Amino acid sequence: MIKIIKNNELLSEPVSHQAGLFKEVILKNDVIPGLPQFARAKFNPGDEIEEHFHESMYEVFYIISGRFKIFCDDTEKIAEAGDSIVIPPRHKHSFHFIEKTELVYFNIPQF
Repeated sequence: MIKIIKNNELLSEPVSHQAGLFKEVILKNDVIPGLPQFARAKFNPGDEIEEHFHESMYEVFYIISGRFKIFCDDTEKIAEAGDSIVIPPRHKHSFHFIEKTELVYFNIPQF
């Protein structure tokens, strides 16, 4: 059966890698088998996500608006509106937000 998720029904949760920042969960892990999470997040200039990695999970991001620095495996890149990012398992990464940014992302387990 089709499922429509309304913006005003999204659940707000803390971002697991940085205290004080929040995401809006669109789909939790019990909706689609094999999809742990699909979420939207908004960040302000100066917000940061500390360095971390995922042992057995890919992260996929689509940047709706804004711009930020992504640090991954000792490399720094700029991501901006319209870009997509794929981070494979076991790659250390962190973010520093340069502008007000909105993105959506999901996680996929490594098989």
